[in-house]
Amino acid sequence: MQRLLKASVLIAAIALVTASLVTADTTKQNLIDEWNAKGNPTVKFAAQADVNETEPLNDTCPGESFTPGDVYHGELTTDDCDWVEFSCNAGDRVVIETGPEAGLPTVDTFLELYSDNCNFFEASDDDAGAGLYSRIEGTIVVDATFQVKVRGFSGASTGFYQLSITCTPPPPPN
Repeated sequence: MQRLLKASVLIAAIALVTASLVTADTTKQNLIDEWNAKGNPTVKFAAQADVNETEPLNDTCPGESFTPGDVYHGELTTDDCDWVEFSCNAGDRVVIETGPEAGLPTVDTFLELYSDNCNFFEASDDDAGAGLYSRIEGTIVVDATFQVKVRGFSGASTGFYQLSITCTPPPPPN
């Protein structure tokens, strides 16, 4: 009877965790990692959503809200730029990168990272990603919200891109 009760509690816990993990939220990912580190069964969930840019909401800072782990699909037109806003936790390893959209014209991207208030410039990159695409990576020092500006290398740069942002928590201490 006790074994059956423990199994029922475990199944209920897995169902509860699975139901609450519809989005790829860093806090929820921490719970999954902690659950798995304790030798419990792996919980699988959909980690990415496709997000299409929304003009003109993304033309200025602050940008449109973005969840790390999702894939942002954008298009740059002449003299265009796209802004997105995301948050990460202290200690997270952040990777921000652009890449090609399958079957669509490519664009030479340039990434700029700003503080939440859009005033403090943090970092930029032109070609650290694949081909003419961009990549910024580093470790987050404090819990914060950031703004990312995606633009073409020049005002004449036009085409399509994908933007991905990941915030990976540090491994647990040994």
